[in-house]
Amino acid sequence: MYYIHTVQKGQTLYSISKAYEVSQDLIRQENPNVDPAALKEGLVLRIPVQSGGGVAPVYPQNRDDFYDHKVKKGQTVYS
Repeated sequence: MYYIHTVQKGQTLYSISKAYEVSQDLIRQENPNVDPAALKEGLVLRIPVQSGGGVAPVYPQNRDDFYDHKVKKGQTVYS
């Protein structure tokens, strides 16, 4: 099971690994074609869910690199 993470401006492999509480090495293993030193905005990464996972982590409200969106009835991923 994986989270699908879209890299936001300014994010690093370190900041992403800390947000999901997954090691940088594990993210590298699951994304072998990605150069961690050259992460670009919009790049999609597979983040492995650690055992007991399955619910996306909750991010603090004061983080500029994550967005909180509650899905409304009738919304789709596209919209």
